[in-house]
Amino acid sequence: MWTPVSDAHLEKARLLLDHQKYALAEQELHQVLTTNPEDSVGHALLGLCYLKTSRYPEAFTAATRAIALDAASDYNHRLLSLVYEREKNLPEAEKAARYAITLNPEFGFGYSLLGRILFNKNRLNEALEVVNTGLCYDPEDVECLNLQARIFVRLGKPEAATENFRTSLKQDPENFYTHTNKGIALGETGDYKNAILYFKEAVRLNPDYELAKRYLLASHKMQYDFYRFVMQVSANLLKAKVSEKWLLLLGVWLIFKVSPLFLPFFLILLHLSLFTDVLFNFIVSFHAEAGKLLQKNEKAQPGMLGGLFFLAACFYGAGAFAEIPVLLSLGHIMLGLSVPLVTLFYMKSQESLRNAFAFISYLIIAAMLYLILGYFFPEENPHAGITGAALYIFNFLLIGYCWFRKQL
Repeated sequence: MWTPVSDAHLEKARLLLDHQKYALAEQELHQVLTTNPEDSVGHALLGLCYLKTSRYPEAFTAATRAIALDAASDYNHRLLSLVYEREKNLPEAEKAARYAITLNPEFGFGYSLLGRILFNKNRLNEALEVVNTGLCYDPEDVECLNLQARIFVRLGKPEAATENFRTSLKQDPENFYTHTNKGIALGETGDYKNAILYFKEAVRLNPDYELAKRYLLASHKMQYDFYRFVMQVSANLLKAKVSEKWLLLLGVWLIFKVSPLFLPFFLILLHLSLFTDVLFNFIVSFHAEAGKLLQKNEKAQPGMLGGLFFLAACFYGAGAFAEIPVLLSLGHIMLGLSVPLVTLFYMKSQESLRNAFAFISYLIIAAMLYLILGYFFPEENPHAGITGAALYIFNFLLIGYCWFRKQL
């Protein structure tokens, strides 16, 4: 039921959202929904608060509730698309964005949102077509121009991209979003030094814009050759399909038959690909500028990971010195569990959950190799079977923990 009081709270919430005062806006919106639980706008704006504060399950609930109350609102469907996008569920994000456009085909942000989703799915020509359609409705839409420029960069047309950004910045030189996108485009061409300048300007214009801060931190790290190399390896490992993982297993087995030293090398490479980001968080923490961009959990991760590695080294050392195979296996297990434990301990998003699952799947491959060694070559590898079994048990426990965290 509408009342002047609830309407006043709603307007105040809008103003607070505009000024990025999300906690206060949330309080006002709870007041609105206490007075009128069926207010679709209240649910939608509350979902936006949750989205801006990275509470994606709550944002999804609020968005779906808003749609249930007003399915004809294009805003509600765009909000749902944004939630799916943040959770990296791009197929559902695309569906919601396309439906929002059918409800309001003349609104530019709908096209930039859909274009961005298609861009992230690497469907560049489709993304460009969508963005061009949006610019037909509004030739000066800054977000569409920015995305069009990024697409041009990815398609190998840097001159066209430069012209787009020049136009966008001429229209609105104080637009932190444009400066961020310019920095992203420069990063995609490998020009991290200049990308940093644009990200810094974006942060200066909007000190609360987390995306620019994250890209600024990443650009500092990407200036290291070793970091760039390992991040590429990591990206390939995490994106691998199940069939590709089995092919990797077969390849590891065949190479191991030639050189038994390859299995430890495989595990070391796997760890390098996944803890390098934590390692470089530790390195940039000493940087006067980049160190300030690290979040609290990113500052704590290196210490936790280092402690687990030290514990693994102690088991290895004790096992080698005392010639106790059980301690050597415990060192293997601790080394295998260190990265997923750190990832899960600080897990805050669906993306980190998927990364944890990807890492665990590779550890299960390693566990299978140990089981095979223990079964077929018991004399040469007297403790491999126990190591593999233990890795299996611990990894399935981690999968259960992932599932539990996902339900929270």
